[in-house]
Amino acid sequence: MTTLRSYKEHAERLPVTRYAFMLFLITAALTTAVAVTLVRNAHRSQWEQNPTALAGGARVSASSFGTLRSTLRVQASQLATSLELQRAVVTHNQGELQRIAATPHARLALPGHGGCLPLTQPRLPTTATDRNGTTAARAGHGAPPAGPG
Repeated sequence: MTTLRSYKEHAERLPVTRYAFMLFLITAALTTAVAVTLVRNAHRSQWEQNPTALAGGARVSASSFGTLRSTLRVQASQLATSLELQRAVVTHNQGELQRIAATPHARLALPGHGGCLPLTQPRLPTTATDRNGTTAARAGHGAPPAGPG
């Protein structure tokens, strides 16, 4: 048996459906507004983080370069004041001078020798002088040239 609903029942039920549909639309609109706001804030935050990350990377690079520079200065000073170098200069031992100059990134410039012994581009030179202030030798250390890889 089929029962027919009356017009009155149908009319009473229509506002409930309408309110449910309106509540769904309002909830969807609020959810969309919150999502859009969160996405915009995330993009803005990312744009603000990029310069901060770049500045941090620049500070780390500068610090690393400073450390490398200090290390090279120490190595140049150690080379210029080494007993091996002093003996080789005093005794004019060309073989020993060649061996010392062949150390990685080293350069020796001796007065009276027309030029320098093997060298990569020196970055931090050091000079060894005697008591009278006469230059006995110049030594330096440099960073290796950037290679592939």
